[in-house]
This record gives sequence, C-alpha cells and structure tokens, in this order.
Amino acid sequence: MKKQQLFKNYILTRFSYKAALIPNSHLLVQMAPATTITSRRLQLRLPLGNYSQLQSWSPFCSRCLTKTHVLNPSPHQPHPMATSLTGTGVVWALISLVSAALASTAFYLPYWLHGTLPSFNNNTSKTHDVYFGSFRRCNYPKLTPQGDIVLVAECGRYTTFSHVPSVSWQVSTVLVGGASAVALLVAFTAVMACCVTDIINQSTARAAGLVQLVAAVLMCVGLVIYPNGWHAREVREACGGVSEAFVLGTCQLSYSYYTMCGTVVTLLICVCMSLKASRVKSGSYRI
Repeated sequence: MKKQQLFKNYILTRFSYKAALIPNSHLLVQMAPATTITSRRLQLRLPLGNYSQLQSWSPFCSRCLTKTHVLNPSPHQPHPMATSLTGTGVVWALISLVSAALASTAFYLPYWLHGTLPSFNNNTSKTHDVYFGSFRRCNYPKLTPQGDIVLVAECGRYTTFSHVPSVSWQVSTVLVGGASAVALLVAFTAVMACCVTDIINQSTARAAGLVQLVAAVLMCVGLVIYPNGWHAREVREACGGVSEAFVLGTCQLSYSYYTMCGTVVTLLICVCMSLKASRVKSGSYRI
C-alpha cells in the first residue's frame, strides 16, 4: 500500500494532464482523471522501444508495469474493423457481390427467350409457354417410344453440350458462364477484404477492376452472340416459324436476358469504383 501511494503521489505531482510523453523512454502514458488515478489504470504503449526502459522508469511499481500490460490491451477497448478498403471500396465490394450473384443466377435460369408451342393433342386453340436459355430450356416437346409427341412440363439442360441447338448458343454458354465465374471470384475477394487487413491494396484493387472489365466484355459478347442462334429449328417452332438470326419473330426476350444486361452495366460501374477502393498504397503494409 505504501508503494502504491508513493507511485500515485509521484504521478499526481509530475503529470497534471491526461496524456504526457515520458522523457527518454518513447512511452505514451494515457491516464484516467486525476481523482481516480492508480497504477492499475495506466495504459502504456511501447511502439518499438526497449522494455528495460519501462522497468527503470518506475521503481515504485515494477510489478504493475510489465510486458504483459504493454502487449495485452484492455478487453474493454473497442477495436476497429481490420480492413484496407475505403467507404467507396465497401460499396464496391457489395455491388460486386450482388452483380455476380445476379449474373450467375440469370445465366443458370432458362428464361432468356420466351415463346409458345401449340398443343400436341389436336387442340390448336391451346398454347403452352416455352422458355430457352443458352444450355437449358423449359416445357419442351419429346418423342415417346410409341411415336407420339408430348410436351414435357419441366426445365432441364440439353443431354450433351453438342445437343445445344446452335453453335452460337454454345459459344454464348462458355462466354457468359466464364464471365459469371470470374465476377464471383472477384466479388468474394472484395467481400473478404472488408474483414481482413491487406488483402487488397491500390494495385490489387485496380487489377480486380480490370478483371471485372474483362468479365463485363465477355458477358456482353456472349449476349450479343446469343440472338445469332434464333434460326435453330426448335426456336423457329416456338417463335411462329418466322424467327431468324437476330429476328425474334413472335418470341420475346425474357427477364434473365435483361438481368444479365443490367449486370454488365453494374460491372462497369464497379470498374470505376475499384480505382478508389483501397486506402493502402502498393508495397505498404500495416503492422
């Protein structure tokens, strides 16, 4: 008790304010209000100094000022989120994730093209909605072993990749699928950077933006090539028999196609935002 009282008197007489730089020790002392100062309320931070200076500074309370007090911060102190992203970078990560998720979902769902087929039960007044994607379709005709044509009311992919009715649709599948996968990879990396320090700096953020630009271009090319396959036989049957390459006939573009067009625009916006996504310069890391 006597040592603690001497230590308290020493602090009160020498330091009458809350923060002071101790001479020749490079230690920043942060103290509570003077009425409640005790040796246990001191918080010491030693940037790169020598711990021997810490012991020699206070002979009154060498037991209280130890390496443990310096290395282990108080559990009641809030710690900021470890991220190298700016506010713009956080928005960039979220928009990238939403865009990639929408692009992947729209690519998988076979609602790119909407057409109609007549009933195969000699009832020409009734029609059925059919949908086409680049590698999947919904409500398609099928030949039974008895030689009858029935309408299969379900969605499914073509049996093999070679059964996709058009080479243009095969190319579109590869381009849009690859673009969606790349966009997802960048999005997951950007989201991880919101919680982990130094995953993304200014150079890697710009590189990620460049990858997103490539994904947007690939997706755009795939969407432009897709209408070139509208001359396929099964598409013509669903589009009134008058569809040709880049000519819809009686068919209509459906919401998956429009969703992917929208994701191309959002990916281009993400490319611009990636230029201001990180506050950490290239080659610098926080310790």
